[in-house]
Amino acid sequence: MIRWFLLLCTLVSTGVYAADPKISEVRFLQDGTFEFSLTTDPVPEKVVFKVMTSDVVTTETDFWTEVPIISQTLSGSKKWFLRISVPNTGMGFYKVTQMNGELPPSPPIIFSEISSNNSSLLEDEDGEYSDWIELYNHGETDVSLQNWALTDDTREPKKWIFPDISLRPNQLLVIFASGKDRRSSVGELHTSFKISASGETLLLNDAKGTPVDAIRLAALENDTTLGRSKEDLQQWQIFEKESTTPGTPNGTSNEIYVEAPTFSLEPGFHDNPITLDSITFTQNLIIRYSLNGDDPWSEGSDYEGPIKLDKTTTARVIALDANGNRSDETIGTFFI
Repeated sequence: MIRWFLLLCTLVSTGVYAADPKISEVRFLQDGTFEFSLTTDPVPEKVVFKVMTSDVVTTETDFWTEVPIISQTLSGSKKWFLRISVPNTGMGFYKVTQMNGELPPSPPIIFSEISSNNSSLLEDEDGEYSDWIELYNHGETDVSLQNWALTDDTREPKKWIFPDISLRPNQLLVIFASGKDRRSSVGELHTSFKISASGETLLLNDAKGTPVDAIRLAALENDTTLGRSKEDLQQWQIFEKESTTPGTPNGTSNEIYVEAPTFSLEPGFHDNPITLDSITFTQNLIIRYSLNGDDPWSEGSDYEGPIKLDKTTTARVIALDANGNRSDETIGTFFI
């Protein structure tokens, strides 16, 4: 089943058959990605989507390039939301193919610990205290990182590319986010970018540009880090200086970190009614929101999909994990 749509948020064609998925709600997000929905009836028990892009509409496969899907989320009982990066190639047409089946397993390489405000935790080979990122192979086989990439910009998935190195099972790897751009397979690794101390997004992409892991950091205090719990790799924690462990397995912390949601559009002035999303990279979070200034946790509603705003509104959102731990609150006023 294939659907075509234009990058300029205009639906080019829909299906001829009633059972085919219907594309709608195509919109750009402020982080350089864009999102669209697919409505299916009925929803297959197992489904995989594939997105391709081209500068012409043609049946010739050589003209089409696959676009990595950042997220594929089922909303309600019939609607899927797909989120993809916008290529920098000027491609204007996209097609979506629906295939029954299971998504392939993700490679077992994850962010393990991250420092964005390093004053005395770890020196690099120049004697400087640079930001650093620690990766961990939690799988049972070696994984090659050749042509994988780290980035702090969803619009540039290949911002810093790994050399020909591999990670063994249970191996940890520290990469300095120093801006020095060093990628020798035998020396220290240094990205071409630094991590903002005020917080930003980090993505680990495989050789095809497909996101393998992602996290949106909040501001960290001096010499504290953000890392995964050694008991539960899905749980993020904040480690104080004495508990940080660059290059060795993570310790324990009582301070749980839940990624705060962000808005798909910048707060501020908008000339026309808008459609607003609340976004997180962390999976399986519950998002609650309010549009009238009330506390989103106690007085708000569960977020289930994009919200249309046609008047000036103050939106408040918060995220909760499966254990009830809460994120920081995100607040924005949209003048319409």
